[in-house]
Amino acid sequence: MSNLLEIHNLSVTYGLNGWRVLAVRDLGLTLGEGEKLAIVGESGAGKSTIANTIMGLLGNGAEIQGEIYFKGSQVKQETVSELRGKEIVLIPQNVFNSINPVFSIGEQMEDLQNEANVAPEQRQGRILELLRRVRLPRPESIPDSFSHQLSGGMKQRVLLAMGLSQSPSLIIADEPTKGLDPIRRMGILNLLQQLVKQNRQSLMLITHDIKAAAFLCDTITLIYKGEMMERLPAAHLYENSMHPYSKALMAAAPERGLQVPSQINSEFNHSPVTGCSYAAYCQLFRNSCLEQRPALRQVAPGHWVRCDAVA
Repeated sequence: MSNLLEIHNLSVTYGLNGWRVLAVRDLGLTLGEGEKLAIVGESGAGKSTIANTIMGLLGNGAEIQGEIYFKGSQVKQETVSELRGKEIVLIPQNVFNSINPVFSIGEQMEDLQNEANVAPEQRQGRILELLRRVRLPRPESIPDSFSHQLSGGMKQRVLLAMGLSQSPSLIIADEPTKGLDPIRRMGILNLLQQLVKQNRQSLMLITHDIKAAAFLCDTITLIYKGEMMERLPAAHLYENSMHPYSKALMAAAPERGLQVPSQINSEFNHSPVTGCSYAAYCQLFRNSCLEQRPALRQVAPGHWVRCDAVA
């Protein structure tokens, strides 16, 4: 499998109230053609920053270091707009603010067909085809509908249809099941799985839902404070994950009792973290964790861990 996307040594820093905040730290990852990769972490871990960096949506307030390659060519922030919406599409997490309430769904989708150079006489048929592909009920009624007339699950499917307009190679789905009930959540996950398989597309799933990631994706990357803590095949997640953070995320899942970890190492009450960023919460903490940032080490084929206590 050749790589569609490569990220090398990516660091992203924001300015916040006079401080510089490191949102992503020295991140490296690859995404193969046809691969489904999940980036998993709790709120504030840097997941959406990674997606927005790839899309070139961070704005002037962010300082970006590192390199991103797509189909073998380096992606520059000043030229990424050539890929955005065409080769790479982002399905945003806030469906309620992502569809313009002033224009009908059909008007917005027709604009996308224009950008895709679809002939005017073919656009209505193409729009209906896309709406059918995302399995919307009564798709012929959707083009005349407005955002407020659709449920959250229907809006999510409309956004998917819009994203498919130009047949992208990579879909980045940012929390696609957020706010959905269990039935609609499962429907969206099944739909994503079928769409990327049928169209031979790659998928990057941004989520805090580790169960959804394991169901949908081939590979899991676990992020904490902007750092990759562990990367492994999804099939091995529950049996072979090694990092204490990975285990804590699985323990915090609702079906496992929501055992949210609290700070357990008092050494961090008065001293900054200069070593492992997870040390304050780690059951395997030792003094050396304060002194040096752990390296990301390969422990098995396709399995990498950033923890000196286990790797």
